[in-house]
Amino acid sequence: MKNQEQKNPARRRGPRGRAARSASLYIGTRLRTFYDEVLTEPMPSHFRDLLTRLDHATRNGDEQERC
Repeated sequence: MKNQEQKNPARRRGPRGRAARSASLYIGTRLRTFYDEVLTEPMPSHFRDLLTRLDHATRNGDEQERC
């Protein structure tokens, strides 16, 4: 157990452990809020086009390897 506490201060007991847990919870909440907003944004068309081209290239490459 001591090795885990040394690696992750949020697992420590006492005031320092509580502070680290509190900070981790706060940071986690802020990151989730930020990335939840990012997930609702539309995908840029140039990125969607790139993914389509990569998908086609992968499919064509797979077909050539099978022959």
